[in-house]
Amino acid sequence: MIKKLHLEFLDANGVISTLSPTIAREDLTAKEITTFMSALIELKLFKHKGYDKYTEIHGAYYTETSTIELM
Repeated sequence: MIKKLHLEFLDANGVISTLSPTIAREDLTAKEITTFMSALIELKLFKHKGYDKYTEIHGAYYTETSTIELM
């Protein structure tokens, strides 16, 4: 199984925006994720159409994908 991390933020307009890092540890704790997301918000690195892309934490979750070899 492959796990992928999804980080959900609210933007300046209150719309949910998801960031999904290509590479992330599969065993991150809620505290580690919250710390990272808070730091990312503080940096204000991302803007979209002139407003901040990530302004508030909305949630985070992993999805799991399984691969079945056929040959």
